[in-house]
Amino acid sequence: MRIQLSACLLVALLCGTAWGAAKTPVPDAAAQKPAIATVKEVFKSELASAKSAPQFADVADKMLGNVQNEESSAVNDYVLLMQAHGLAVKALHPTLSLRIVQMISDRYDVDQHALTVQTLKDLAKGPTDKDLHKQLAELSFKLSLEHQRADRIEPALQHLELADALARRLKSTDMLKQAVARRAEITEYKKLAESSAAAEKKLVETPNDPAANEALGRFLILAKSDWNEGLKRLVLANDATLQKLAQQDSTLIEATKPPTADVAAELADGWWDLAQKQSGNFKSSVKLRAGQWYAFAAPNLKGLPKAKAEQRVTESGWTNDANLAVLMPLNRRDAVLQKAMSVGKGLLGERFAIVQTLPFTDLVPLTEALKSRRLRPTRVRPYPTPDGLKVAAIWLSSVNPGELFDGTTEEITKHYADIRANGFTAVDLAGYLDANKQVRHVMASAKVKWEAGTNIDINVAVPLGTMFTPPAEKSCALQARQQYLDAEGKLTSDVIWRHPKNTFYFHRSGLTEWENIVAKYSQSQKLIDVSITATGKNNNYTAIFQGFNDFTVTEIHGKTLDDNVIEWQKLAEAKAQPAGVGASVTNDGIYHSVSVWHNHFMK
Repeated sequence: MRIQLSACLLVALLCGTAWGAAKTPVPDAAAQKPAIATVKEVFKSELASAKSAPQFADVADKMLGNVQNEESSAVNDYVLLMQAHGLAVKALHPTLSLRIVQMISDRYDVDQHALTVQTLKDLAKGPTDKDLHKQLAELSFKLSLEHQRADRIEPALQHLELADALARRLKSTDMLKQAVARRAEITEYKKLAESSAAAEKKLVETPNDPAANEALGRFLILAKSDWNEGLKRLVLANDATLQKLAQQDSTLIEATKPPTADVAAELADGWWDLAQKQSGNFKSSVKLRAGQWYAFAAPNLKGLPKAKAEQRVTESGWTNDANLAVLMPLNRRDAVLQKAMSVGKGLLGERFAIVQTLPFTDLVPLTEALKSRRLRPTRVRPYPTPDGLKVAAIWLSSVNPGELFDGTTEEITKHYADIRANGFTAVDLAGYLDANKQVRHVMASAKVKWEAGTNIDINVAVPLGTMFTPPAEKSCALQARQQYLDAEGKLTSDVIWRHPKNTFYFHRSGLTEWENIVAKYSQSQKLIDVSITATGKNNNYTAIFQGFNDFTVTEIHGKTLDDNVIEWQKLAEAKAQPAGVGASVTNDGIYHSVSVWHNHFMK
């Protein structure tokens, strides 16, 4: 049986979720008893007829479909999740099992790491299946390393023990060697952690101290595989060779253009030669960096240099690992993008970028990094979370210049008047509350040449229930509308108007009515924008339709953030692009999102 583990799910588990808001306590056994009886009654026929792994997984999926994510359904939801989890394990389905672990730990006060370890152990107890056990061992090794990088040593050791046990069952010499090396690395990590703590204290007093910078740089590289930050320290190291190589490496990854194959191979040779003079796991770490540069250079080398590079790539153990690529960038601008996509639960396509949970403070740096790809912001939707202000956003490919502006209602109004004189028009406008509970707005604008007669205008901070009309031309239609809560907790809107090609329709409501309206109007008009705003434990959804005809529409909501990324990848492969996105966190700490995608017809 071949089981494919989702990369997006893996990243979610590696990062771990830690909400600022209090989680729901696990219901006690007495409270669960009636819910368990009800679940068994409701799914009696499905449970009785399920005999195979796919059937167990199918029943688990049906149980998940009954989870309400409401405060009043906390007991029932917990029982449904745990029953579904048991079926997913019985089905020997790692992806589904671990997704349910994530759902449970996102909402309930459980030890996520312990539950993950136990889930993998239970999966490993199943019938002997070399492919499954090999994948579980590989996952356990990865989780062990990621927990170590996050300074969680106990879970790191637990995953390592499971990986070691599976390696013994598989009689895999390579995996057993890997387990020994990992155990030694964790031991070395503990010692380095102590020396790096002392180094950090020293650097507070003397930031350029060579010995302290070298100690911290070595720790970052060995313990966390963080070459991006480690190199910044090693350029100030005591060791002259280490300092020189770190400076050469930093120069290459800061450059606008990638280095030639010969230059990359020369740097790889330097790291490789240095590795031969090192000991312990730092030697392996340096060889890995050399292998990465060899892998970069090899496709454009010839003859003996190419053969040497390819051989050393294999010997170094380097693989094109997406998680390592974030920590070991060959270009720091790309590293910013990769990290943002991971943290922001996003996707970087050929002609777009989209995120769901990007920290608001990372919005401008990411926008700057995306300029090299000619991507400009078209949707920017901030929203409050227990962990601070975050943003869902979209950037699309365009030869036209664009900009972001953040300001108060008065500042936005004045700024828009100023930039209109230079040919810029608003593309998106969204309000939010800052740390001082003051309403601010972020506006995305672009220098776009619209067809003759088109008018673009804005309404800023319009209270719910207040009539808002296009200020310049009554024949304009809604192009974008985002809702947010003001300092008094009242729904407020920011609006962009545009002269329509045909008709338009706008709707705002709770989920059930909104779903019905979207289904109804999608039969005759095109959904062009969506948004979502949390109001307590519920959400307020909006939808804007216009009478266009030259594209198809796909709307997505009601999925986990990780599942969204999986769906987005499929849409990207089908050449669709995001047109609207929004996210929210209800007061139970659960994330929600909505997005709309357009696939334009070929003309």
